[in-house]
Amino acid sequence: MASSDVSNIRSDAAKIAKTAKDGASAAAAEAEAHVRRAADDLGETAELTYEEMKEQFAVLKADLEVLGTKMADAGRESARDVYRRARRTGRRAVSAAEEGVDYVGTQFDDTLTRAENFTRERPGTALGLAAGAGFLLAMMLSRR
Repeated sequence: MASSDVSNIRSDAAKIAKTAKDGASAAAAEAEAHVRRAADDLGETAELTYEEMKEQFAVLKADLEVLGTKMADAGRESARDVYRRARRTGRRAVSAAEEGVDYVGTQFDDTLTRAENFTRERPGTALGLAAGAGFLLAMMLSRR
């Protein structure tokens, strides 16, 4: 290893050590500030008398009761809103299903009418188709 490499390594190590030292100093200063603030807060809290704390708890209790009432009211209103939307969606679904049933019924009636007309116009062809379909169905069922 050359002396310049050793010198570079020492220089880098010194920089790293300085950075670590500066970081540790900054962290210690920040920790000290936090501890001082906590001590100040603790001192202020300790200054409260029993009566002041009792009054603050009473105010807090009243605030929590009001908050609870408001939350219950909001929950009831939200439940009503969900119920209304569910009913609306249910009505739409029923309407769509009824339309689907009407459409299928119309299509079935049209198909049945066309089949009846075909049978009247070409009875021989219709009989031949029916016999062929019956034969194919019998073949498929007999192979099982």
